[in-house]
Amino acid sequence: MPGPKPPEGKVMTSRSLALAALVLAGLTGGCSEPYESNTKNYLDLRTELNELLATVQDEASLDAALPRIEDLNRRIESNVAEREHLGKQTDTERRKALIRHQEAMKAQSMVYGAHMKRIDGIEGLPKDARQKLHEALKNVPPDS
Repeated sequence: MPGPKPPEGKVMTSRSLALAALVLAGLTGGCSEPYESNTKNYLDLRTELNELLATVQDEASLDAALPRIEDLNRRIESNVAEREHLGKQTDTERRKALIRHQEAMKAQSMVYGAHMKRIDGIEGLPKDARQKLHEALKNVPPDS
């Protein structure tokens, strides 16, 4: 048999406290490992870039992709700058994040290189179109 029902205000307070605890845990959890968060974001950006580069088959598809490629270039540049700013954190945190994601980073770098090689080899792709692509990617590190 269920016990007496708690007053309505008590239930709301308990729920509110539980929600607040979850929010705070999420906020502090995300801040406790800034290199981990930065590295995951970097991998997401590189994955998005590689997916976009996979769509480039000719000059028209390259022209269509260039605005998004330029945007990704800016976001990757910002991510790398943020990582440098995190230099105040211990090297141990940085190494842990890099080691944990080393294989995924290497894989994304290899995919990126393969896409760039394939695009550079597209027959009939004008030299200026290739130059536009390389300019749009000027701040993307080959490995990071």
